[in-house]
Amino acid sequence: MKEGESTVSPAVNAVLERFLDDVTQDEYQSGSRHRDDPPSRRFLFGATVLIGVVLLALVTVAAVIAARSVDAERQSARSALIERIGEATDSTEAVRATLADTSDRVDTLRVELLTDEGSADRAMQIATLSAVAGTTSLTGPGLTVVIDDAPGAEPGSLNRVLDRDLQEIVNALWRMGAAGIAINEERLTSQSAIRGAGEAVLVNYRPLTRPYSVEALGTTSTASEASELTTLLDVLQEDYGLTSQVNVGDVTLTAGDVHEPEYAVLDRPSPDNGQSDAEGGTQ
Repeated sequence: MKEGESTVSPAVNAVLERFLDDVTQDEYQSGSRHRDDPPSRRFLFGATVLIGVVLLALVTVAAVIAARSVDAERQSARSALIERIGEATDSTEAVRATLADTSDRVDTLRVELLTDEGSADRAMQIATLSAVAGTTSLTGPGLTVVIDDAPGAEPGSLNRVLDRDLQEIVNALWRMGAAGIAINEERLTSQSAIRGAGEAVLVNYRPLTRPYSVEALGTTSTASEASELTTLLDVLQEDYGLTSQVNVGDVTLTAGDVHEPEYAVLDRPSPDNGQSDAEGGTQ
């Protein structure tokens, strides 16, 4: 055998050539079948695709319209609710103003009545107790602490003013000798509570809005007592970013509400009463 001469037999070459011819012929026939499809079949295929696209577009548009409709209804309901809350708040404030005026008039008439009867000392005592209890308005020198959330504070974060922050500020002011304290014009009495409800801060069970203004009347200004409040505000600013400002000057505190306690009364007679009745019946 010479160099360069193929070692494949003629029979094998014939089989390979026949295989290549069959494969090539099948590929050309497949392509020609797609090209030779009748126009009606191609039109039907295109129409089906077009209908599918149109249906998809219609479903998308319908979903968008429905979502916008729901948002519009939700916004309308929210606006109506906000309006009702505003009206109820205005009505409540009007009633509270009337109650405050009536309470002041009652206090004035009571003092006048006691004075007319010559009980000046008792009238002074009542006025003093009313001021301590927070049932009468007060005006005089004091200071105001304005505290607010950190800039850009997120809802639910510790960078917002919490009920315990106001509690600590109020306790510091009491220790400084405050004769009366109010938060956002809500007078603190022996029955007042500073609480949190979700994202809101409640004083006397009424929600307050930021910034919070804590007014204290009659506070002293010794260095040790003033430093306690200053230190507290500095810690709240450094740890949580709360902003605060202290203003010294005259403050006016409105009268607070003090409710008389109610007691439950049992209709069932006590054992002593039953025994006495029994003994009385045998005599």
